[in-house]
Amino acid sequence: MKADDQILVYPYKYRFFFTLLLILFVGMTLWSFLFFQYRIDFDGKILVFPLVIGIPLTFVSYKLFRYLLYINRWRAILAAEGIVINDPWLGQLSFNWDTDVIVLGNFNLELVKGRYGPAANASDRTYDIYKISKWVMGQPAIVDSNLAFLGRKKFKKLKLSNEELAAAFESSQHEYAAFFKTNRWNLTFLAYCFFRVIAIMLIAYIFFLDIFYFNTGVVVFFFMAVTVQLVIVLQYWNRFPPGALKRLFLNVGISIIGFAYLMFDNVHSLDELFFVKWGAVLGLAMTIFIRVFIQLYRKSVAKHLKIIFYSILFIFLSLYSIAFLKVGNMLHLGKVEGWEQGTVYNPQTIILPGMDPHKMVFDNHKWGARNMLIPLVRSVSEARVEVKVFEGRLGIPWFYKNYATDDVDNIRLIK
Repeated sequence: MKADDQILVYPYKYRFFFTLLLILFVGMTLWSFLFFQYRIDFDGKILVFPLVIGIPLTFVSYKLFRYLLYINRWRAILAAEGIVINDPWLGQLSFNWDTDVIVLGNFNLELVKGRYGPAANASDRTYDIYKISKWVMGQPAIVDSNLAFLGRKKFKKLKLSNEELAAAFESSQHEYAAFFKTNRWNLTFLAYCFFRVIAIMLIAYIFFLDIFYFNTGVVVFFFMAVTVQLVIVLQYWNRFPPGALKRLFLNVGISIIGFAYLMFDNVHSLDELFFVKWGAVLGLAMTIFIRVFIQLYRKSVAKHLKIIFYSILFIFLSLYSIAFLKVGNMLHLGKVEGWEQGTVYNPQTIILPGMDPHKMVFDNHKWGARNMLIPLVRSVSEARVEVKVFEGRLGIPWFYKNYATDDVDNIRLIK
């Protein structure tokens, strides 16, 4: 190692964050197993839930521990002629600026083994790509070292004038500068992860949890998350790399569809057509506004957008608007419209994720028959119940689809 060489590592804050995260997960794992043992020793009950939580947490804690060792042991030595990386999992990797290149990935710098210019045979060139973690400190120094070396190198085989070569270097510098500016603090990557997490959470919630737990808190959380997604993708889509942009659009599409379905399936309203009609109107208004804005201020992009793009945009904005109106109708501080009575039947013998075991036929024909989850009538095939109906802020009465066993405030048996 020379005196002017630089050592690159993961930042201390990053390592400290994962240390705290590991401590948290280990504590949660120990709590789940101790709670499980406590209930056996003192109550004589075997609860499955602590084990369902504890076993995956054990696996996650192990992965976090391995990753924490990795980021603490990872080192790179940056010299004027190249970089040597000591990767705990891959060993020592050497990249020389005379033969190897730097490529801009979606969110990472990528080091590629190979030579400049075309090769005689494709088999003569081997590309070993190494992605430098976006969290490693000093990545601009890697680019500066590479460009400084290339600036001193004589390119005998390139038929370029000094002016053309200087222009090529300047263009590369601008591309690297734009890359680091866009990915400053890794905000684009964190936003990309946020999109994926919310989409996965919505799918998992719809299939496994919404039948057991649903309230206004859940509604507000997913509403805010999907709204943030929509704002980011409409305002800052051009800051994401092309390789990640398609997956970004896919994730926000899944989130909008999932949120619209969540609101349709879990909130029964007296007039569903009201939300569909006005949701389509709002979706159309937003689509027209976006198209006019693009035509006026994004003329370079407007010529590439066809009518099918705006049609798809209208569909998704309409779905979001339908769910948005339902959320606005719900948030009325729990004001009660009254109670509706009906007969509950229990015809389902096999319940799959997303299905409802009970069917309630209301005495008031305006409400018709609705599929619901009512644990109060689990032991009988038929029962009379009454459900609390809430006032809607938009004037549309509504009630929940699913109820807990002890939810006596919103549903009760008629004896």
